[in-house]
Amino acid sequence: MLISSQLKFLESMSNLKFSEKELVAVKHRLNQMMIDLSTSTENVFGEMKKMMDNSYSDPNDRATLESERSIDIRLQQRGKNLKSKIEKAIQRIDGGEYQVCENCGEEISKERLLARPVTDLCIHCKENQERSERLKTDWRPS
Repeated sequence: MLISSQLKFLESMSNLKFSEKELVAVKHRLNQMMIDLSTSTENVFGEMKKMMDNSYSDPNDRATLESERSIDIRLQQRGKNLKSKIEKAIQRIDGGEYQVCENCGEEISKERLLARPVTDLCIHCKENQERSERLKTDWRPS
């Protein structure tokens, strides 16, 4: 259980702004994420090409191939979305808006950005967004 002095410390940490040096480190981390993402995407394309070059006459083999290809395409799309978020985060750093929530304009905690450097919403707005999305997906017409 946290004592009140620990809670106060954690609260004060969450409201700290990034220093210029820390922003450079975050930007470096984002650039490294982009490089890693590009490398993994190239590997997926290579594997897909190898699979497509092999023609399988067995229906089970073809079904497995199609299933694997579908997964690879979904992973590729997720990578594309992440790349877009990384680019956006770098632009936000360059524009001096990295710690500003795009929805409410409040400060995004340093702790949150360290955990998820591509986020553009504060924790309250993200929780509201997820709650709203759950309500939409849970609702089914009679």
